[in-house]
Amino acid sequence: MKEIFFATMNKDKIMKMKNRLKNLDIKIVTPYDQNIKIEIQENGKSVIENATLKAKAYFDKIQMPTIATDSALYVENFDIQPGLFVKRINGVTLEEDKLEEHYINELNKVGGKSKAFYITGIVLVQKNSISSIKIKEEDFIFTSKICKGERNYDPLSRLEYDEKLKKYFCQLNEIEIDKRGYKFDAEAKKFIEDALMR
Repeated sequence: MKEIFFATMNKDKIMKMKNRLKNLDIKIVTPYDQNIKIEIQENGKSVIENATLKAKAYFDKIQMPTIATDSALYVENFDIQPGLFVKRINGVTLEEDKLEEHYINELNKVGGKSKAFYITGIVLVQKNSISSIKIKEEDFIFTSKICKGERNYDPLSRLEYDEKLKKYFCQLNEIEIDKRGYKFDAEAKKFIEDALMR
């Protein structure tokens, strides 16, 4: 079995990655397994640059194939895109309640809702290679009408609505999360599998 290290402290991302790769002969090792945590300044200019910073930092520490991800948000009706700075507004990282408040205000300026999507970069660092891919995730409706449910893996999940499933992200169960992300999951899985064979 091939072991790869996933450079994140986000337990929801770890769970999703393990689920994504469950049918492959790959074991995901995490910072929790190795009892290490590295503070990384994500000052790259793209999702690939930020993911590379994370993957390289952990690879240098543990010397095993290391994967990292980073995402950027794009909102169709916004003149100024959040991009890499989804949580960092005017140089300040906002707590979840303030983050929701910020986007509700911005969405209300453009009519209360807009189509939106995330682009996620994935980087795999190995001893003699660095592989990367950028994947556009499925579109959703970003709305200022807040759902009263609990947030899940995404701090903005009470404002993100899936038109096909007719549910906010915060209302999705694990099967529905996998269903709406199947295209992304398939691309990510193929990339990781192919990159590990290089």
